[in-house]
Amino acid sequence: MNKKDLIQALVDDCRTSQTKVEDFLHALADQFADALGRGEYVNMPGIGQFHLYAARQNGMIYYHSAQALRDRFKLREKKAPEAAPDTLCPKCRKRPRKILKQCSACTQQKYRAKAKGGKS
Repeated sequence: MNKKDLIQALVDDCRTSQTKVEDFLHALADQFADALGRGEYVNMPGIGQFHLYAARQNGMIYYHSAQALRDRFKLREKKAPEAAPDTLCPKCRKRPRKILKQCSACTQQKYRAKAKGGKS
């Protein structure tokens, strides 16, 4: 659905003029941008929640779909967060990802050391 189709569908459903719908969509986009710029979450009932993750220079907008939307389209359920592993990396004491015994930085250091040792 493109912008023109969306505007026409809203005009038909809301029984209002096209200019009012266009004004509403522009205002909605402005409100979204302002709220995300302030670091707030934007919650659209029945659609989901949006938030800006700006830990890096180029931020990302995350979207979490609402349960009603997932039910409507028969999407799979959200995965429950997995329990954190009890093991820590023995060298740096960080939690390794997945099922590894060491964190990725220590694993890479180990393989780099082997590669250097093999070349000498």
